[in-house]
Amino acid sequence: MAIFIDQGTQNQGILFACGRGSGTAVRPDVRVLAESGGYKVLTPFNRNFVDALKIEIPTTGRKWEPTSKCWYVSETHGAKLKELIDSHYGVDVQMPVILGAKNASFETTFQADYVANCKGDSPELAAASVHCNGGWNARIPEKVLRVWFKQAAASEAANAPQTLYAVLGCDEKSSDLEIKKAFKRAARQWHPDLCKEPEARDMFERIKAASEVLLDVIRRAKYNAGLAFEKMARSPKSRHHVSRYASFTPILRCGKLTVKGRVDLGMLIVEEILKWDDIENEIGQTMVSFWAGDNYSVMWV
Repeated sequence: MAIFIDQGTQNQGILFACGRGSGTAVRPDVRVLAESGGYKVLTPFNRNFVDALKIEIPTTGRKWEPTSKCWYVSETHGAKLKELIDSHYGVDVQMPVILGAKNASFETTFQADYVANCKGDSPELAAASVHCNGGWNARIPEKVLRVWFKQAAASEAANAPQTLYAVLGCDEKSSDLEIKKAFKRAARQWHPDLCKEPEARDMFERIKAASEVLLDVIRRAKYNAGLAFEKMARSPKSRHHVSRYASFTPILRCGKLTVKGRVDLGMLIVEEILKWDDIENEIGQTMVSFWAGDNYSVMWV
């Protein structure tokens, strides 16, 4: 067994793997690099390896890069990656050392062209992929989106219906002006004449119904009283175990976001949303994006 490592720079090491047994030739087609705070995996195509990678390593710990046709895997899953390469390519690799600062948080502003539905094996792992800077280069965990849009935590949402405030991304302290603004943004995003996603009409009807109640003083007061009664009746002891997880749909699909985050696998991982502004063009139109076919589309309204 022989391992050749070239640490050309402090943050990028290259490993060429060899097969088992003395005298076995080096396999230059199986390579692992220390890059972007994780591992860059360069291997010949192997369907079983790809399937196993997707099963064994969660979506938050891997990223496919179509341009260079390689996988990026988080340092956290290095042991599992080593095991998979050993199993499917017959080589026992020594993982290169990843040096340098580890995922330091920073503040940044970027244009999110499309924020997808959250995906993941559980609420703790679920996240929304974000198309920005020409590719799927950012990810927002579901729990971060829920905090920004004033939604109940996933564990609570599974045991109680969504409130009218949550439909608009508001809370019970929101003023009439804030509710009107939230309605306008949400309605513009999900209006069925603009948005071509399958759930658009249903989302728009729920948004419209929520605004009609919350912008009427008497109906809002009655609704708030009902909410208070439900909260009293729903004690922690009555909550059942959540056995099934459904994906979370963000209220807005695009915007100019200011966030706190870190870079992992060459991707921005958002830790906190600080601001979410509309994207406007030079003539004052607002951008709306939606999924259509196999890609997202953009309209200006």
